[in-house]
Amino acid sequence: MKSETYLRDLNIRRKTKPDFFDISFFVLIFLLFFQFALNLSSDIDLVSGRVLIPVFFLFWLAGGFFFRWSLPSFFVSETLSFQGFGLLLFFIFALFSIMGAQEFLWGIRKLFFFASVFPLFFFASAFLRDKNRFQKVLKIIFGLGFLAALAGVMQFLAQFVFGPEVLSSFYLQKAGPFLWGNNFSLMVGQHPSWFVALAGGDIMRAFGSFPDPHMLSFFLGMILPLVVAGAMGSKKNQLLLFFLAGFIFLVLLATFSRGGYLGIVAAFVSMIFLGWRSFSGPVKVKIIMAGILIFFLIIALAQPVLERFFSSFFLSEGSSISRLEIWRNSWQVFISNPILGVGLGNYPRYADPLASYRTPITSHNLYLDLLVETGILGFFAWFLLLAGSFYQLLKFIRSRKSEHSSFLAIGLFGSLVYFFSHSLFESAVFNPVIISFFLIILALARNVKNHEYSA
Repeated sequence: MKSETYLRDLNIRRKTKPDFFDISFFVLIFLLFFQFALNLSSDIDLVSGRVLIPVFFLFWLAGGFFFRWSLPSFFVSETLSFQGFGLLLFFIFALFSIMGAQEFLWGIRKLFFFASVFPLFFFASAFLRDKNRFQKVLKIIFGLGFLAALAGVMQFLAQFVFGPEVLSSFYLQKAGPFLWGNNFSLMVGQHPSWFVALAGGDIMRAFGSFPDPHMLSFFLGMILPLVVAGAMGSKKNQLLLFFLAGFIFLVLLATFSRGGYLGIVAAFVSMIFLGWRSFSGPVKVKIIMAGILIFFLIIALAQPVLERFFSSFFLSEGSSISRLEIWRNSWQVFISNPILGVGLGNYPRYADPLASYRTPITSHNLYLDLLVETGILGFFAWFLLLAGSFYQLLKFIRSRKSEHSSFLAIGLFGSLVYFFSHSLFESAVFNPVIISFFLIILALARNVKNHEYSA
């Protein structure tokens, strides 16, 4: 009843103030992709999103107070959701973890990062309860997927025109300090992951506006299942969405991110498995044709792509040996500190006593990072929000008799499967763009029961 009161009040306010909050929210989502560093000091690379989200959150709260929306009841509703409760619980356990940490200030800085982005889920969930807003946000996300892929392919092709040395210098001296901050750009230059050895030489991977190829892969990999599901469920924009899906897929291949390859395979397999029984004959034909097209596309790119993909399974391969050693060391640190971990942001100090705050040392596995730094309690909280989202989507998919009503849920399920799978090999939660869009996907999953695709 309180939730219905909130929505009724919201609709009334939208009639008196039709597009003010809507436009602000859509612009915010757009700007969360085009983030830039404020470079406040020699040691602080504060990105714009960490300012925009809290400002908009306060702006939204002030609007709710002014228009007397039922915000308290809404907060109770969202806090009791799997996603909202998981985020709040994770924040609390992360706070506890740094109480006895060796580097207390490192933990505080990481905690402030989460405090500046987690509110996005709560007001995004509020806005996405409205069907029109829900559909517009999906279209904005599709557009941002295109722009991210376009930036990636332009950067990838530019190396063959200007040369990789000139392009690297441009990113480290010009684009990087603006996009990622002076200090972070310096760190990227000291620990580059932009090149992959192919055919006896080095080639620059696609990374676009992101600091490394894995982050571009994360962003495209979370969006691609939504675009594919949109193409399957759409009638008027089907060809356009299939073209967009193919374009994003090609750029994702150009990142040469093995975690991304495994993630997108897992996402597509899960989507087909969930929807196959309810899909109509024409939809199944589309899936088979798309599979054949992807097969021949990969065969055409066989040597670089397949070699990179299958090397993930070769335990004798150099990077696999190194990763396994990192995982073993991380597990040993967790076993020594199982309840609250070593403290949020403190693992680099345990891995290397000479490490600084910005030393890029991670477990190369999000879940190991959570276990090591926040213990079993922090890991449980994060697992709750992911498992709860999967449960909600699965329950909705199984309850739908119409294939069109479940396309969106299947796409969101695939997006979360991608994030879950790729996170087995990388940790992207401290990238401001990735965590922002992950929270938006959680908000979409929270509200999917009220909506269908109408792309």
